[in-house]
Amino acid sequence: DPQPYEAALKRESAENFGALMARGNLLLLADKPQEALTAFQKAYEIAPDDRVASAIESMARAMKAMDGTIGRANAFLLSVRPKSAE
Repeated sequence: DPQPYEAALKRESAENFGALMARGNLLLLADKPQEALTAFQKAYEIAPDDRVASAIESMARAMKAMDGTIGRANAFLLSVRPKSAE
């Protein structure tokens, strides 16, 4: 039941990294994965270097929630994985 998260979503409106990640997580809990993905994408765009991986993982979680499968999420993770130095 997403209802308990609606009030928290209304309070969580800031546009900084932490607030966007919190909003995305609340949206996932409220069964709104498309909106969660948007929040995580915004967080990724402004993420400090040490938080980029967290934003990427969260985007993959939202994709998995949207699709009900891991295919697109896994492909996304592979596409953003740094290439090993050779």
